[in-house]
Amino acid sequence: MNREKVIERRNAGTKAALACLRRGDLLRLPYEVRDRLVITHGKSTVQEALDRALDDLRVDAPEGLTFAEFLDALIARLERDAKAGAESDARNEEKDCGKSQDKFGALGLSASWFSRFAQLLREVEG
Repeated sequence: MNREKVIERRNAGTKAALACLRRGDLLRLPYEVRDRLVITHGKSTVQEALDRALDDLRVDAPEGLTFAEFLDALIARLERDAKAGAESDARNEEKDCGKSQDKFGALGLSASWFSRFAQLLREVEG
């Protein structure tokens, strides 16, 4: 979540649609909820922490969105992006979100990731 964009939305009185958030922003939201959850001395619930996070970050979500529903939407987005970035862009355009601003594009799920990782590890370890 870009702090400047959050301040800009707050000053303008606008909110970003949950469905239009970039993948990185969606992945950041569970951490934002965790950071707002008081478990040691409060009666705070995960739902209250989610509502606070969405409000603080100026994100517009469906009324009564639960944390479980949010996680389902996050998983669906990751699965969709893993299949093809172009499909994700088309769906965002249908939702008036514009072309996806994700810098990483489609997620690559090829089996070669491990061999690339092992090669890098060998290079680092010498």
